[in-house]
Amino acid sequence: MAVKKHLRLPVTADHRYRIEAGGCPIEVIFDVLGGRWKPILLFAFWEGAQRFSELRRRIPQIAPRILARQLRQLERDGLIARRVDPARPRARLYVLTPVAAPLGEALIPLRDWGARYIRRRLRTTARSPLHRISAHQPRRPEDVIS
Repeated sequence: MAVKKHLRLPVTADHRYRIEAGGCPIEVIFDVLGGRWKPILLFAFWEGAQRFSELRRRIPQIAPRILARQLRQLERDGLIARRVDPARPRARLYVLTPVAAPLGEALIPLRDWGARYIRRRLRTTARSPLHRISAHQPRRPEDVIS
């Protein structure tokens, strides 16, 4: 029996459709920022421009292929831009765009809420799946970014 591959639209195509169709803004936000690494990458960019190699060193948990895909998606969505590095003309720097600048102020309360949620969940039950997951994963973006 042959296994059928399911066709899946890229997230960016999906949320562009929602934007054009007058979709829910919250849905679009989570489509654009969805995924494990995009918010963490955006936190790294608030400290300034970053080269691919710098991001790899700062966030060693992310595989190079996944990092490249997330950067392409962030660039396609207009949150970051690629620039030539003046110090190394063959290298590229990724920088935040003006569109992404207000996201820092929006992500900080979400990060703080996540920290409170984890603490509360850990207090209420040590047997929850969240406890097992959080024991092996960073709890704050600062824990991931070196």
